[in-house]
Amino acid sequence: MGVRHIIVIEDDEEDFELLSFASHYLEFDFKLERFTCIKDLVNSGQKEGDLLLLDLELPDSSGLASLRAILHELPNMPVVVLTGTFDDGLGEQAVRLGAQDFIQKEHLNADRLEQAMEFALARTAVTRERDQAFQGLLPGIRWPLASILTTLQALEQQSSGERIEDYRPMLKASLEACECLLEQVVRAKKSER
Repeated sequence: MGVRHIIVIEDDEEDFELLSFASHYLEFDFKLERFTCIKDLVNSGQKEGDLLLLDLELPDSSGLASLRAILHELPNMPVVVLTGTFDDGLGEQAVRLGAQDFIQKEHLNADRLEQAMEFALARTAVTRERDQAFQGLLPGIRWPLASILTTLQALEQQSSGERIEDYRPMLKASLEACECLLEQVVRAKKSER
C-alpha cells in the first residue's frame, strides 16, 4: 500500500493535535500535510493526495460551503468531513453532497479515524473501477447505435422500390449488440450495491 498522503484542512490547533495523535495509531503508514484554510490549499497548488480530512468550520469558509469548495477544487479526492456539531444531519448532508464519510470531533479516536479513512479509500477505489468499466463500454455501444442511425438515414433516402427487409439483418444485429451492452450496465449497477 505504501505511504498514504493525507491532506488535513483544520484551523484549530487543539483539534489538529487530537487528529495527529489519533492518526499515530493507524495501521498504515501516512504523511499528514496540514492547511488551515481552503485558500492556503488552493494557493499551494497541491492537487495530489490519497485522502482529505476537512473541518467544515474554517476562517475562509463555513459549513457545507467548505465541502463544495473542496469538491470543486479536488473533484477526484476522497473527503472525510470533520464536524464539531452534535447533529448527524450535517454529516449526512455532507455525504449526500459527495464526502465519503464524516466524523463528529467529539467521537474522534484512532479506531473511528481509521474506519472512516479505510471506507473512504475503498469506496473511492470501487467508484473509480466502475467508472473505468463504464468508459470501456462506451466504444462498444457507439458502433451499433451508429449502424442503426446510418440504416435509418438510408431508409429515409431510398426510393419507394427498395425493400426494408434488406436492412433487417443489420438492424437486428445492432439492436442485439445494444441490448447486450445495456445488460452489462445493469449487471454492473447491481453489483455496485
